[in-house]
Amino acid sequence: MLFLVDRNNLRKQALDEFRKFTTPDDGRRLSDIYNVERLGGAGRIARHAGCRA
Repeated sequence: MLFLVDRNNLRKQALDEFRKFTTPDDGRRLSDIYNVERLGGAGRIARHAGCRA
């Protein structure tokens, strides 16, 4: 899944929402099932505190 936004506010909000979304079946967080990370310039993954590898 790729979710692209062009505004800093929307990018942060989308990242936060994907990280805390819980699945309806067993209540796991989406970030426990998939890597939820933000892309930096040129598509590189920008690693920062709190970002799962």
